[in-house]
Amino acid sequence: CNPMHAHPRHTSRYSIFPRGFFTPKGQMQRTIISIDPRQTDTAKLADIHLMLNQGHDYELFDAFRTVLRGYDIPDEVAGIKKEVIVKSAEIMKKAKFCMIFFGMGCTHTDGHNHNIDAAISLTRDLNNHTKASIMAMRGHYNITGPGQVWSWQFGFPYCIDLSKGTHAHMNPGETSSIDLAMRDEVDCFVNVGTDAGAHFPIPAVKHLKKHPFITVDPNFCMASEISDLHIPVRIAGVDEPGVVYRMDNVPIQFRSVIKGLPGVPSDEELFDLVYERMCELTKTEPVWLAAKADRKYPQNPAVS
Repeated sequence: CNPMHAHPRHTSRYSIFPRGFFTPKGQMQRTIISIDPRQTDTAKLADIHLMLNQGHDYELFDAFRTVLRGYDIPDEVAGIKKEVIVKSAEIMKKAKFCMIFFGMGCTHTDGHNHNIDAAISLTRDLNNHTKASIMAMRGHYNITGPGQVWSWQFGFPYCIDLSKGTHAHMNPGETSSIDLAMRDEVDCFVNVGTDAGAHFPIPAVKHLKKHPFITVDPNFCMASEISDLHIPVRIAGVDEPGVVYRMDNVPIQFRSVIKGLPGVPSDEELFDLVYERMCELTKTEPVWLAAKADRKYPQNPAVS
């Protein structure tokens, strides 16, 4: 990850520069190790920059675990010399508190979810020697929110398959939206609060465009440009009050700061309307209709 560009306030408020109760001298009392195949601005701030070979994240994590368990490793792993790997592992092992931040650089290279499995296993091994934790450097605004809600509703934070009916199923590499799209198993795609047009692989987008493509987003983006239908909604924390989860899973209650445009619903209102319409078409009674009978929704021609 490269928080100097992707998360500009991260280094100044959370990771490198802030002064804390146990680190009153801030950066001077921290050792920064950057793992990145590029010479990024974050890597320039680091005490050690491990410029690994592209796509060899798993091998490097595995080498760290091997050293921590007291075994020998080859003279070079993932393009990094043995001495540097051993030195970095010793620094993590002897730290009072080791924090691992990982970004999409791990999930978008060879290994994908297995890279994260290895990183979590490394964190578990480090806890045999010191206190260690791991956190994902999430991308979009409030992207942690769905992960929290899905976790307490279904037991899984992502890649959720509800097609079995009786229970939720999760299998990264099989049930993620990109995996389903790459296999052309999706006959209708609803893009909510993200930009699949910009962030999905081109082959996946080509398959999705064969079928109905709907985007629910307050902004114009690449996904909305290629969509068959673009439904604008209000933004939580801007023109709609709501709970937003910070990247470290702390919920924050936001109030609206401006008045929303007339006729533009919130996400919740939109999906309530869609759900009610689906119940009408299937001639079933909405389970929560009585509880929300008094709610008034704005009339939106695009929705109705």
